Amino acid sequence: MANIKGVLVFIPNGKLGEHLTVKITKIDPISADAEIVNQV
Repeated sequence: MANIKGVLVFIPNGKLGEHLTVKITKIDPISADAEIVNQV
């Protein structure tokens, strides 16, 4: 999970401390889903 500009983003298979590039796949007013595009 990540918090981006006040929106809680769920990132399946993301691990604590990882730096990722993600693509938002679904967004709600308070949360979003994303998929990993690249590990930075």
